[in-house]
Amino acid sequence: MSKALKLTSRQVTALCKGASAAGHVPVIEIDGLIIRLLPEKLATVLPTTHGSGEPSALQKWKTERAARRSIPPELAEHYERIGFDPATMDDSEYPRLYKEAEDAWRASIPGMPLGKREIGALRQLLVHGVGVAVPEEQIKNCGPDTEERLIARGYMEAVPHPQFAGQIEKYVLTPEGEKAVGLLPSVGDIVAGADGDYV
Repeated sequence: MSKALKLTSRQVTALCKGASAAGHVPVIEIDGLIIRLLPEKLATVLPTTHGSGEPSALQKWKTERAARRSIPPELAEHYERIGFDPATMDDSEYPRLYKEAEDAWRASIPGMPLGKREIGALRQLLVHGVGVAVPEEQIKNCGPDTEERLIARGYMEAVPHPQFAGQIEKYVLTPEGEKAVGLLPSVGDIVAGADGDYV
């Protein structure tokens, strides 16, 4: 049990400034004079206790709210999209939810209209022919999202780079991709959809 001590306001101020300079947040309980220095990141999520030492329902709610607010908006949007709540879920749940969301997204792609960049990439690949491995830098405007969509549709295959793990070296047009190009409208007939995709 901590022994009660008396601190002057100058000492409390000096303690707070010193903790802040060290990247910590002081937690001071006056009656028993319990002083804790917590790293700033932990200070926003660790609840204070009362009575029995257990956080109250209000403190738990404040802790969860603080945890949600400390997440950048882009990350919070990503978490919401895959159904992950960092305030109430264990981190081990994230990989499963992420994979489920990715699988669902990939499964939905074949039912969507081709986008402008997908059409452009397919037409560039068609110049080289079916089954020909084309260096990825030769296919303009085919970024990671376009690449994933074309692979998910079965219109293109990606050849991994032999030296750099996780990187693509070449693209290959599939027979299904060739058929898709044959069904595309001519350039003059392509009109922009509401979402910017071309249909």
